[in-house]
Amino acid sequence: DNNLSKEWLVSAYTMYSGYGDSKRALSVVKKLAQIDGNYTKELARLQWASGDYKASSDSYMELYNSSRDPNTKKEYLLKAIQVLQVGDLNKDIVAILDRYQDAYIDDDEMMMKFMKVYLSIEELKRARELSLKLLKREKQ
Repeated sequence: DNNLSKEWLVSAYTMYSGYGDSKRALSVVKKLAQIDGNYTKELARLQWASGDYKASSDSYMELYNSSRDPNTKKEYLLKAIQVLQVGDLNKDIVAILDRYQDAYIDDDEMMMKFMKVYLSIEELKRARELSLKLLKREKQ
């Protein structure tokens, strides 16, 4: 019975969190997120806190993909990038920025953030390419 197991998992998660047993709490919240997507945000937060930056970023991207609200999607995308920055996972950052650049090309705020991230990880060629793309957009 899913409800019973969910209730048990929530109790276990609360208990492990209360005792500061982050490994067990993380293990339980992974199972909770599989049953109930509402726990994916907590999973991403715990993965980040435990230093599993790639998994945390993947969880934020899962939230991004399942969200319908454009502002919420942006928030999750930026969180996914931010956690990768903390972990110095520059290849993964570039992959996200390259993939989502066109989707946000008309969003000045997002493009400025993308540009800053490229510069912060010393991807000067990509920053230049993006600035040229934005200049072309302005001329149209």
